[in-house]
Amino acid sequence: MSRSESIAGSILRSVGILTFPNYWAGIPFQSPYIDSEKLEDMYRLIREKVGDFAARNFVKMIASITPLTMQGFVNIFCKLEEVEWRWDNSLLEMRQPLGTITMIEVKSILIEEMGGKINPEHVRKTNEKMHDVQIRDLDAVRDRFLKNHKDEM
Repeated sequence: MSRSESIAGSILRSVGILTFPNYWAGIPFQSPYIDSEKLEDMYRLIREKVGDFAARNFVKMIASITPLTMQGFVNIFCKLEEVEWRWDNSLLEMRQPLGTITMIEVKSILIEEMGGKINPEHVRKTNEKMHDVQIRDLDAVRDRFLKNHKDEM
């Protein structure tokens, strides 16, 4: 069954998320692409179409994810359906994390090409700041949703 025909695909489309993961490549899991309201709508649709067990496992999925791209989110959500809505942290391997180090490497390459020197301490601090922003964005999306479903985790 293709993603466009699947229940997960139908749910994603219902909340305005395209089911083509490559469309989302590099786009962070943050508002305006996703927010607590969309997560609530997804939860409601999962509960209606699949049942309480699947909805509880969706809550576990949201509680378990770490900073990721929208592409990773779409992949993980579709995989959740493929494994019969049973959450397992091994599904996080599909998350395609934001490429913090890749972005830093690109900046470093540009600096080197222009004849500059790379400061490893600057790269480390920039990585830490970017990670903090990614965590903040992730928490902003899911905190209210997780508070509403704390008994289901």
